[in-house]
Amino acid sequence: MFTVGDKVVHNQYGICKITGISKRRFPGQEQKDYYEMTPLTDDGYGTTFYIAVDHDGLIREPMSPDQILSMIDAMPKTEPLVLESTGNRMLDMENIKTTYSALMRSGNPQDWVLLLRTIYRKGKQLSAQKKRISEFESHARDNSEKLLYGEIAGVMNIPIHSVEGFITERIEGDRR
Repeated sequence: MFTVGDKVVHNQYGICKITGISKRRFPGQEQKDYYEMTPLTDDGYGTTFYIAVDHDGLIREPMSPDQILSMIDAMPKTEPLVLESTGNRMLDMENIKTTYSALMRSGNPQDWVLLLRTIYRKGKQLSAQKKRISEFESHARDNSEKLLYGEIAGVMNIPIHSVEGFITERIEGDRR
């Protein structure tokens, strides 16, 4: 069980702070204990949401600083996904949507890295052909970056806009 003040990672909202625990009853549900949570990567709207204490795996502890550094060190070795093409654009896009959505919702930072590596590689390939990734893929990339970068920023106590540079510096520093 988490306590007030703990940082946690929600599968959809990313890194959050637990600001309270209280009994609540929402329409159609019985009264039970809920965590009151605020995303650390707040969008300026003062978002607060509630999740049942018996949350069924929707939140987890953030990675430790050592886990983050190990994950960053492994990023260059992470092979992007290869999704086989059926030749049918609609079926291929449905496969991409299903696969990418599962990776985003998993709550697993390594899945977010895998998704980002996959989309970046595809973007590079398409750019060479003067094409670009789909709107869905762009959205998946942005969401995965927000989730991953938010967790890194929250744990490493750096601004979210500095995370990309932090990752690049760590990876390039290892190559020297």
